Amino acid sequence: MAPPHEVEQITGYTVGSVPLAGHALPTILDRELYRHASIYGGTGVGTNTLKIKPADLEKLNQVIAFLPALPE
Repeated sequence: MAPPHEVEQITGYTVGSVPLAGHALPTILDRELYRHASIYGGTGVGTNTLKIKPADLEKLNQVIAFLPALPE
């Protein structure tokens, strides 16, 4: 995990406001997200939250790897 000053330097957003999608960063997606119908996260605006389906999040990002789901 990057320190807060690096997050802001690289993304232009403060920690907690980094958008879930719409950036050109390589992304590692956690397979555990697919256990949920929707997930919530940053939009780039600190007062707004994005609700999105994990499959749509995958489509909107440059996914380079997946963390495996935990066994049930």
